[in-house]
Amino acid sequence: MIPYNQSHPKPMRNCLNMVVILFVPLMAWGLPCAVIADGRAPASGQGAKAAKDKILDEFIRRANASDLNNIDHLMKLGKWAEGNGLIWKAADIYHRVLRLNEKHDEAYTRWSNIAQNNRLPKDVKYQKKVLAELRKFRSDLKLHVGSHFLVVYNTDRNWAINRAVLLEETHHTFFSTFRQARQRPWPLKKRLVCVLLDDQKTFVEYAKKIDKADMSWASGYYSSRTNRIVFFNDVTAPAFKKVVDHIAKRKRQLDAIRQTIRRGVGDNDRYKKLVAQRNVVQKELNFYRNRLKAIANITNSSKTTHEAVHQLSFNTNIQRRSAPDPFWLSEGLATNYEAETPSTKFGPYRPNRERRFQLKKFYKDNKLIKMREFVVMVRVPPKIKNDKILAMYAQAYGLFNYLFRKKRDELNLYMSKLRNKKPAVPKPNEMIKEFEAAFGPVSDVERAFKQYIRLMP
Repeated sequence: MIPYNQSHPKPMRNCLNMVVILFVPLMAWGLPCAVIADGRAPASGQGAKAAKDKILDEFIRRANASDLNNIDHLMKLGKWAEGNGLIWKAADIYHRVLRLNEKHDEAYTRWSNIAQNNRLPKDVKYQKKVLAELRKFRSDLKLHVGSHFLVVYNTDRNWAINRAVLLEETHHTFFSTFRQARQRPWPLKKRLVCVLLDDQKTFVEYAKKIDKADMSWASGYYSSRTNRIVFFNDVTAPAFKKVVDHIAKRKRQLDAIRQTIRRGVGDNDRYKKLVAQRNVVQKELNFYRNRLKAIANITNSSKTTHEAVHQLSFNTNIQRRSAPDPFWLSEGLATNYEAETPSTKFGPYRPNRERRFQLKKFYKDNKLIKMREFVVMVRVPPKIKNDKILAMYAQAYGLFNYLFRKKRDELNLYMSKLRNKKPAVPKPNEMIKEFEAAFGPVSDVERAFKQYIRLMP
């Protein structure tokens, strides 16, 4: 869901608030700033610093002498910076070129090559700022620096690292599938921020204090107000409370039996009964622990990749943050990247079994929304029942998957037009015109989509 000017939750899946992206003029580079001159072998001592300073001074001189709205001037400056080891300055130049003309092939190729062959700069100042800001909420938060994400957490460290690994896999899958689909996601300029909180209570407190939102019903969300994704470990969710309580009860029972056995029982028959009872309780305890871990793994993995794709989409020029996109597009995109487990491959080229099951069931039960109504929705309606929310997400998954697989060129053009149009809250009649201009009459799309559902394995 995309609630305009609200944080993006999800009913365990929803969407975001919108902020306008401001572009900082290149001339600002003439001001004192942190200098990254990666990409060339450093000299030693004072000579190295003097050489870097000289190159940077020359870069600033050339930038100030250039017409920064002239693509030819910018490309010349970018190539000079790249050739002289200022690779991230060159990346910023190519980013400006694409702001002027997003179809500029050479600028995109050069920037992508820089991003693929070099780790993002450390930017320690940025990392400290992020951590200091979040520690105003919780002083026990720690920081893990990944290739493309900053993970700020107060959870178990291993769980946090596992989330970080899955976030990096999401980044890789997102870029590879979109490039395969002939779209051009822009490389990240900075690491994105993910906040992992130890339990549901802390998560709700964070959302209320930082994003001014009630997230008591959600397990994760993306907020473009802060441009962060936020989760907690689903094991602590209310939905799992009965199982957790049952596990705790059985654990106490098992400890009592073990203590009785250790103290010794004179009667051999009683000893055998206690051992048998211990084995039964241990087996049941193992079952519930494994079951809880498996289900929580699925939900944790699914929401991690789902919300990360929202965050990536709005930071790589796939979607815009300045106005809401149709619900089916934003949520359809994210649901197509939900991972079933941390180790399984995911993305729109691979089936999402849970979403497909839901889609086929809701179609069979005649609970899908009429296509003409569905394609103009930008958010989940208020006070809607949970099964209808699930149906909306399943339908969004299916429609995006159908268009991605069967009408990819039309989908690419449609998304390009949306992100380049003047920011405004969309009107239903305009949304219908835009949809039909890309994909044909709504009635024809609905008919083909239903056939696509029927033929799903």
